[in-house]
Amino acid sequence: MSDKESKMSYTWWQCSDLIVKIEEDTELVAKATEICTELCNKTINITEVVEKLGPLLTAENTSHRARAMDLFSEILKHLAMDFLSESQLKFIVIFYRDRIQDHHSVAPAILAGTLAITEMINIPEDEFLRLFLAVMSGEIACQTQLRADREIFYRIIERTVMRFEGKLTTRKDEFFQGLIGAVEGERDPRCLLLIFTFMPRIIELYPLDHWTEEMFEVFACYFPVDFYPPPGQPDPISRDQLADNLLLCLTATASFVPLCLPLAAEKIGSFLKESKHDCLELIKKCAVVYGAEPFEEHFSNLWLNMKAEVLPGLPQHKEATVNTLETLSTIFFAASTSKELTENLLSVILHTITISLCDTNVRLFEPSCRIVLICCRSNHHAALTITNKLLPMFMAQLEEEDKPNDKKKLVLIIVSDIVRICREQKVLRELDEGIRKKFLDIYVNCFCYDVEYTEIGLQGLSEMAELLESSHSDALFGKLLENLQKGTDIELYDVIRRLVAGQEVKMMEIVDKLLQKDVLNAQNSYIIFKCTTILLTMGKASDRLTKFLLDNCFLESSGVIQLTALLALQELLTALETAATFIAKQEILEKFWIFLQKPHIKVSFENLIIFSEILKLAISSLPECEQKTAVEKYLPDLTPHKINELFLIDGLLGKLSPAVDISSHFHQITKDLIEFTVEISRGETSSSSSQHQEICDKLLCSLFNRTIQDSVFEETLCQSINYLNRQIEVSSLGVRTFAWIAKGLLIKGHRKTPGIVKDLVEMLSKDNLQTETVEAFRILARCPEDLTLAHVRPFHQQKLFELVHRNLTTDEKYSPCQLEALAEILFNLPLKAVAINLSRIGQIFFQCLDSNISSALLTTLTLINRLLQDGSGKDFCKYHLQTLVPRCVHLSGFRDSMKVRIAALEFLYEITKQYEPVLLIPFKDDVSFGLQSVLDDRKRLVRTAAVRTRNVWFVFDAKDTNK
Repeated sequence: MSDKESKMSYTWWQCSDLIVKIEEDTELVAKATEICTELCNKTINITEVVEKLGPLLTAENTSHRARAMDLFSEILKHLAMDFLSESQLKFIVIFYRDRIQDHHSVAPAILAGTLAITEMINIPEDEFLRLFLAVMSGEIACQTQLRADREIFYRIIERTVMRFEGKLTTRKDEFFQGLIGAVEGERDPRCLLLIFTFMPRIIELYPLDHWTEEMFEVFACYFPVDFYPPPGQPDPISRDQLADNLLLCLTATASFVPLCLPLAAEKIGSFLKESKHDCLELIKKCAVVYGAEPFEEHFSNLWLNMKAEVLPGLPQHKEATVNTLETLSTIFFAASTSKELTENLLSVILHTITISLCDTNVRLFEPSCRIVLICCRSNHHAALTITNKLLPMFMAQLEEEDKPNDKKKLVLIIVSDIVRICREQKVLRELDEGIRKKFLDIYVNCFCYDVEYTEIGLQGLSEMAELLESSHSDALFGKLLENLQKGTDIELYDVIRRLVAGQEVKMMEIVDKLLQKDVLNAQNSYIIFKCTTILLTMGKASDRLTKFLLDNCFLESSGVIQLTALLALQELLTALETAATFIAKQEILEKFWIFLQKPHIKVSFENLIIFSEILKLAISSLPECEQKTAVEKYLPDLTPHKINELFLIDGLLGKLSPAVDISSHFHQITKDLIEFTVEISRGETSSSSSQHQEICDKLLCSLFNRTIQDSVFEETLCQSINYLNRQIEVSSLGVRTFAWIAKGLLIKGHRKTPGIVKDLVEMLSKDNLQTETVEAFRILARCPEDLTLAHVRPFHQQKLFELVHRNLTTDEKYSPCQLEALAEILFNLPLKAVAINLSRIGQIFFQCLDSNISSALLTTLTLINRLLQDGSGKDFCKYHLQTLVPRCVHLSGFRDSMKVRIAALEFLYEITKQYEPVLLIPFKDDVSFGLQSVLDDRKRLVRTAAVRTRNVWFVFDAKDTNK
């Protein structure tokens, strides 16, 4: 050691006012850090530290001893985990064990040092366990310590148990006694959360034996958790966190289950929904982890308390009812391994509810049926037992002559549900044969009544398809054929699926009859084609049914039959996993091409839309190479001037892969589409439908967005813009098409976008173009769901706002059409983007609110309400209440739009939830008086909103400001 180092060390340790120097915690930590530095530099060793602190550690002054121990424990905390050897740690552990007998004020320092030791690597096992058991023995009373020191105590327990797994077995009784004494009576939520986190592991490692009941009571006193964090606390512990971790403790061992079930039964009657939820979760957890065997002894008591939640199962207690039924389902699912156990549990329930099931007029009939169905679904033994016991009683009710039809239908529905569950549980064949036959007779008799009865009969017989006798089978298939031919509006699709699986031969006979000539008509086409789709997806009678379906898709007379066939084909292609194979095998593209190019074929617009959608499905299901082949084969000969071919183009290109290059066709197809849209606008074509124009516009948007930017693209773009500009100047036509092209370029991020947007902004100042230009900005701002674009640049909506705002910036007020365009753009911006730019957007908001433009007013108010509810606009609205409140009071009577009135009232209502009453008191009289006339608005929705808003303005008062 150098002289300098010796002098430094000597000066530090011989300082008589050491206690004064470490009086503050920050100074103590600083001194501890200095000593750690000396230890690491090997200026001194740990033994010398103890020796030099000796006078203070043994001083008569208790506070000096405590402070010296604080310093030493702080030194241990700052040392590296592998710094001290086993012999050094043994010396320190023995020293700490001796200090336990000291004054209680030294205890926090002992706990801090012990926790630091648990993190060391070279811990002497035997000596440390003696120290640990000494700490647990009660010499340091855990519950008399401060919260922070108790947390340290619990962390010592956690780390020791995890570090020395199984080492405490021989001293288990001593350990458990100390553990229970330490945690019993804890009330702090953070400490409890820590305890609940490590206790399941301790219980897993060390069998509780005779400590079971005592340990259970430690946790039971906290159940159910009745804790809610105080408001304003940073990083609060939630009630759910405590409840979830307590649940793990209560179910940590099977020996707790017989104690948990009576506890849950006792607490489930609580008026607090959280307590009910915790009790039901505890029951479910016990059933899931340990099975249903422990429930047999306690189920009578459990059911006595649970049934109050499901009988009658009132709507206002729906959550508790659903949760209780789920719990019941969990118990019976766990019991499904034992028939005897299931029957024992079920007998408890049936003893209570059987009397309610005897009469449909009883108020508890339907709730009791719910319970029965839940038990059946969860357990195949329960399904069989319930069916054999209860169905004779239900059938007797059906045979009552004076029972009203609606009550009979109710019983039939319950019976059908039970039969369906039996089929799902695969116990139909185990049912009593007499009951089964009676079932079938009842279902057949349903065919003698109305459509609703017929549907119940068909559903019920199809559930038992594998067990049908010939007479029942004939009745079923005869009625099915009759309803298919009539096109009856009943649900037959599940019936057909089940019959194909259980009676395939008979079902194919029905198919043969349906495919006969003159059976298909407009009335039954939907249901027949729907059944065709079902059969094809199941792989039945594929060739005949496919030909039948496609033949009707390509009928020369467009009508309902063709439409329903096309819809069925669309559904089939969506459902088939091998759609590409089906398309290739049936030559779908070729057939569409041939059919729609026939000159005499006239297809309705509705059917053409479906043709187009099917083509999109077909194209998107093909590999890229086949997509390119299809485009090269069909696209060059198509022209949008022929309506049928326009939809072929839309189908080919609408869902085309971005990787397929169509640049060789780009110039011609865009030129044809633009010319056609202008012709439609002029009324020069046989089809002047705006819907046809919209299809062309969306195709142009997609084409300009997807095509590679080469010289052909740039030349075509220039020609297209110039052509449209001429049309706009000469005849005010083409603004919408111009906007759709601009949209494709904007989303793509093309370099000419700013110039195009600038041209559109200038059009807002031309009187003859204002309406069309506002609509153009609406097109630019919105993102239709049916528009598929290959290249989407992020933040393109923000880019549009920046471009428009830059070109519209002026010292004067915006014109009405400019406000309308800006409002539409803002409305479609992401809410975060609006919130970030509120300082610039605010001026636009206020000018919109001062206008009389319904669309701008509604858009602005809706956006402000969203910002307020989201919280991002709370400060903005707070600073402008003087402007917003009077304006919204005025707009609550805006006659031109009901939606504007409701949005204004929504703002006035929302601010009462967002701001302190002291901010709103100045406006109270004006709002209350201003809304008086709105209470008599001619629209009911406005009156409702006005009453709600005016009421909340009445309920706060100046006295509330003192809260």
